[in-house]
Amino acid sequence: MNKVYILLPYYNRKDITLSFLNSLKHQTYEDFQLILIDDGSTDHTTESALKMFP
Repeated sequence: MNKVYILLPYYNRKDITLSFLNSLKHQTYEDFQLILIDDGSTDHTTESALKMFP
Protein backbone atom coordinates (compact mmCIF):
# COMPACT_ATOMS: atom_id res chain seq x y z
CA MET A 1 0.00 0.00 0.00
CA ASN A 2 1.00 3.60 -0.45
CA LYS A 3 1.98 5.96 2.31
CA VAL A 4 -0.87 8.19 3.49
CA TYR A 5 -0.22 11.84 4.27
CA ILE A 6 -2.50 13.44 6.83
CA LEU A 7 -2.67 17.23 7.04
CA LEU A 8 -4.25 18.45 10.26
CA PRO A 9 -4.91 22.20 10.51
CA TYR A 10 -6.16 23.45 13.86
CA TYR A 11 -6.73 26.57 15.92
CA ASN A 12 -7.54 26.41 19.65
CA ARG A 13 -9.41 23.09 19.51
CA LYS A 14 -7.17 21.07 21.78
CA ASP A 15 -9.91 18.65 22.85
CA ILE A 16 -10.98 17.72 19.32
CA THR A 17 -7.42 17.65 17.99
CA LEU A 18 -6.21 15.32 20.75
CA SER A 19 -9.25 13.08 20.27
CA PHE A 20 -8.42 12.81 16.57
CA LEU A 21 -4.77 12.07 17.33
CA ASN A 22 -5.73 9.41 19.87
CA SER A 23 -7.88 7.68 17.25
CA LEU A 24 -5.08 7.92 14.72
CA LYS A 25 -2.60 6.46 17.18
CA HIS A 26 -4.74 3.34 17.59
CA GLN A 27 -5.20 2.61 13.88
CA THR A 28 -3.81 -0.63 12.50
CA TYR A 29 -2.49 1.05 9.34
CA GLU A 30 0.89 2.51 10.24
CA ASP A 31 2.34 3.78 6.95
CA PHE A 32 1.37 7.42 7.32
CA GLN A 33 2.96 10.79 7.86
CA LEU A 34 1.16 13.31 10.04
CA ILE A 35 1.65 17.00 9.32
CA LEU A 36 0.31 19.36 11.98
CA ILE A 37 -0.60 22.91 10.92
CA ASP A 38 -1.00 25.25 13.90
CA ASP A 39 -2.75 28.50 13.00
CA GLY A 40 -1.53 30.38 16.07
CA SER A 41 -3.24 28.40 18.82
CA THR A 42 -2.90 29.71 22.36
CA ASP A 43 -4.27 26.65 24.18
CA HIS A 44 -1.05 24.56 23.98
CA THR A 45 -2.49 22.17 21.38
CA THR A 46 0.87 21.74 19.66
CA GLU A 47 2.74 20.86 22.84
CA SER A 48 0.12 18.26 23.77
CA ALA A 49 0.10 16.79 20.26
CA LEU A 50 3.88 16.45 20.22
CA LYS A 51 3.72 14.43 23.44
CA MET A 52 1.49 11.91 21.63
CA PHE A 53 3.61 11.87 18.46
CA PRO A 54 7.19 12.83 19.41
